[in-house]
Amino acid sequence: MKDLMLLKTTRGLCIIGLMMSLSTVATASAESSTGNTLNTDTGFVPEFPVEAAMVNIFTQPRIERISTVVAGDSKPMHFFTKTTRGKDTLFEGLHLHNATMQQYISSELAAPFEFTTQHYFTLDHFKIYGFTADDGAYVISTDTNTLPKMASPDASSYWDLDETYDSSDKKQLLYKIKKYWTLTRIDNKTAWLCINHFEEPLLSSNEKTFYYCYSIDGRGNLLGYQFGSTHLKDDEMKLTDYNSNDVIYYKIQHIE
Repeated sequence: MKDLMLLKTTRGLCIIGLMMSLSTVATASAESSTGNTLNTDTGFVPEFPVEAAMVNIFTQPRIERISTVVAGDSKPMHFFTKTTRGKDTLFEGLHLHNATMQQYISSELAAPFEFTTQHYFTLDHFKIYGFTADDGAYVISTDTNTLPKMASPDASSYWDLDETYDSSDKKQLLYKIKKYWTLTRIDNKTAWLCINHFEEPLLSSNEKTFYYCYSIDGRGNLLGYQFGSTHLKDDEMKLTDYNSNDVIYYKIQHIE
């Protein structure tokens, strides 16, 4: 637990250890904007709805739970994330949609930890504008590329740049995070849609790279989730599945 770090990332996601993230979306938008790309004769999906899946990732009301063990500790840690839609609000002078992500972390080895973020976005040509956190962190998403409606597996692209400030007065810029998305086929009907983060700390020379991925189907539905880092060091926190020691992966429970 002493190695537990909290990195406030771009979409208002929080990353725990080397990562932990989440998000939420407009269910109606995700379903109506995708269409059905499934070839009903073969069960093969040639392309996947990237934009609609991103809408779901960042704005879909849901609950996500996972239990993990941390390297060097004998007791499991429990992560709980709940995403809900909020009322439209002002952010950076713009009227935007809003979603809230509540994260709760518990362990027998440390006191419970809670963290809440508010995310701000538009759904017509989905765009994240930033997020705010209950510890005062203020993040603005800039230099944004438009997400494709559809993409074939093995496609990838730069998405946007998140600038994290210590407060809403934006006097102190703490770090920047560049985000890229990638799409990788799992099987005939599903693919991993990953968001890769490249952190550029202003107060440190060490860049940290982490990612989170959702398995999606031909309609952009979220089926499962995993996260990790591209360069974990031996003395850094490692998250493994509590039951199987495999990469963290779990089902998502949608809520009303």
